[in-house]
Amino acid sequence: MSDSTNPPQSAPRRSPTDSSYYDCDGVVANKNYPSSKSWHYARDVRAQVAAEQPQHPRGWRYPSYFGDKAGLPLAASKPLTHTPIEPGSLTPYVPGTKPGAHRAVYNDTNRAVVDVIYHDPNKLPKNGSKFEEFSKATYVAKAVP
Repeated sequence: MSDSTNPPQSAPRRSPTDSSYYDCDGVVANKNYPSSKSWHYARDVRAQVAAEQPQHPRGWRYPSYFGDKAGLPLAASKPLTHTPIEPGSLTPYVPGTKPGAHRAVYNDTNRAVVDVIYHDPNKLPKNGSKFEEFSKATYVAKAVP
């Protein structure tokens, strides 16, 4: 309650941001740069996905088919496409550059529904893969003032 002696208190700031974001549970985007972010503004992810090229038809190039062998609880419907994402960027992945640990997953015909996944160092690689299994990032809605 506020009165003339006690002005209304503003809500405390939420870390890392009051905007909506995806939290990759402390796993940084690029392990070669430990100070890189472990989260993404939701608006940045949506912008990167919206500007991305159509799914590449073959091979290991991005964007590519995502089979979701781990059965992650994704909101996007199959068939799924995944592509690397970079924290703080509005532009899509640049082919030929080394991807980080974070990916956006979406259906190429409905890019409005997006999930974020990341290579989880707490999960061991399976079936001879050199990459850790994926975990789903947590979506954190915008803070309500």
